[in-house]
Amino acid sequence: MDAPLTSIDLIFAPYHVGNVEIGPGKGPDFLRRHSLIPTLAKLGVPVKESAVVPLPDTIEGDISRSFEIMSRISVMVADARYRGSFPIVLAGNCMATVGVYYGLNKAFDLTGEIVDLGCVWFDAHDDFNTPDTITSGYLDSMAIAMLGGRCFNGMLKGIGIPRPMNLQKKVVGVGMRDMTPLERSRLQQANIDAVWGGSSNAPASGNTKKDAINYGDKLGRLLVEKKLGNTMVHLDLDCLDISLGRANKFAAPGGLLPKDLEACLQSCCFQTMPVSLTVASLDPKCEGADKIAEIAVDAICSFVDGLITNGVVVKPLPSIETD
Repeated sequence: MDAPLTSIDLIFAPYHVGNVEIGPGKGPDFLRRHSLIPTLAKLGVPVKESAVVPLPDTIEGDISRSFEIMSRISVMVADARYRGSFPIVLAGNCMATVGVYYGLNKAFDLTGEIVDLGCVWFDAHDDFNTPDTITSGYLDSMAIAMLGGRCFNGMLKGIGIPRPMNLQKKVVGVGMRDMTPLERSRLQQANIDAVWGGSSNAPASGNTKKDAINYGDKLGRLLVEKKLGNTMVHLDLDCLDISLGRANKFAAPGGLLPKDLEACLQSCCFQTMPVSLTVASLDPKCEGADKIAEIAVDAICSFVDGLITNGVVVKPLPSIETD
């Protein structure tokens, strides 16, 4: 973990609950069309592009297809990390980060490292449902529960060795706000820390500047306190406030503004040791999606610049010309 990484692996996973090119599954290519790759290239670090291979029709059902996608992401992330490259996964769904988690553990196992991974989870939602608590049936709302070994452990064994994350010690939520009383109480009972969002923070609500949530400062203090160490960063774009546009149909008021997101990502860069970034849940059909994509591209590039500044990723040395 001490050796700096020398490139970026940009992994495209254009799937929405197991299906390709529908809803947020179109988000990864939408970010590509908003000049993500040339903008990243300006930072001077080599960028390798790859994509999850389309699934065969023989894999039936959203659950089976979703877990196969997670498995394929895990392999690609493990390969990137083993080669000394920083993985950035552009995904349709939050479950991609479960695949990232298993992939990183595979890579560290290959090098003989014992790594206790943490996670900073940007999202409007808690993603801590299980099949026993959810009423909507939406599979993608269970990703943090999967990380903590609270559900689908049989399916997860098909991805790798189960290694449940200690959610109390190793997870911090940012911008969570759109949840039922039961969902909020379950998070609190699990002692999962969060910098909460809230509708009073939405610019459209007419709040004064002093009422706004200072996300960057709050997250920075929390990260200093928790000392997460090696940390995955998960960015569900509906963490952003709807005054900017709607990342997806589940977007809600009370989220982060661009300055908040940048400040929080810089806190991740300098108060943890980032090991991956997942960007998820952008539906190009939603109102204001172009603006959200622009903010996302700026945020990704700002994050990578932070990785370069703190030495997680290093630029290649300039070639020396000889006569």
